[in-house]
Amino acid sequence: MRVASKVSREHVITDDDLVAIWRACRDHDYDRIARLVILTGQRRDQVGDMKWPEVDLDRGLWAVPRERTKNDFSLCEP
Repeated sequence: MRVASKVSREHVITDDDLVAIWRACRDHDYDRIARLVILTGQRRDQVGDMKWPEVDLDRGLWAVPRERTKNDFSLCEP
């Protein structure tokens, strides 16, 4: 039996990749999630699990609860 070789998962997304993804997005929930991932640099699941009480629109701040972060705390601000 042949064992599959290990494939490197390291890939750097280029600016052109991001532009193509952004332009492919429409006005659907998953597209909004993709755009928020691009804008914030957060993980897909963190953005997908975002709740309104975590967002302070007046201050332009999103506080991700400790239990949903890899490093125990995340604060996204402009």
